[in-house]
Amino acid sequence: MTTTLKEEDSAGKLKKEEEWMKYVGVKKSGSMFMAIIRYPKSLGGHRVWVGTYNSPKLAALAYDQAALQIYGNQAVLNFPLSSI
Repeated sequence: MTTTLKEEDSAGKLKKEEEWMKYVGVKKSGSMFMAIIRYPKSLGGHRVWVGTYNSPKLAALAYDQAALQIYGNQAVLNFPLSSI
C-alpha cells in the first residue's frame, strides 16, 4: 500500500517522510530540500533556484521570502506573514 499526502498517523500529523510535500515551492533531493520559485509568465515564467536547506521548513521560509519579493501581497505563502 502506498502512502498518500493526506494520510495521517494516529496523532493526526503528516508522516515525517511526507512533511515536505505540504509546502509550496519545496522539492526534495536526497536528504536536502530545495526552494524553487517560478516567475510570472509576464516576466518570462522561468524557475529560479532560491537555495538548498537541511529542513523543509527552512526551504519553505526561503520560498516565502522570495515569493513576497516577486509577487508582493498576491504571493501564495506557506506561513503567516507575521512569521516570515
